[in-house]
Amino acid sequence: EDLDPVGTCVGVKGVRIQEIIRELNGERIDVIPYSDDIEDFIKHAIQPAKAVESIIVDTRRAIVVVPDSQLTLAVGKDGVNVRLASQLTGYEIDVYSESQ
Repeated sequence: EDLDPVGTCVGVKGVRIQEIIRELNGERIDVIPYSDDIEDFIKHAIQPAKAVESIIVDTRRAIVVVPDSQLTLAVGKDGVNVRLASQLTGYEIDVYSESQ
C-alpha cells in the first residue's frame, strides 16, 4: 500500500527504466499505474496530459476531457498518444478539450 509502483519501476533518476530503453534500442516507454477502476485507468493511460474527466460511453468506448492547453498533448503527433492509450485500455478513446 505504501509502495510507489511507477517510481519503483523507473528507479532513482530513471536508472531501471534506462536499462530497458537501452535494450529496446531507445524506444520510449511510459509507465503508468494500473487501476481496476477503468475511468481512472484511462485517465492514467492518456498521460502526460492531465485528464479532467473520463466517461465510459459503452463497453468499449470512452470520452476523455482534458484542459484546452493539453488537447494536442493528449492526442499526440498523428494521434499516436490516444491510439496507444486505446490499445492499452482496450477502449476506443475520444479526446475533447474542456471548451468542446
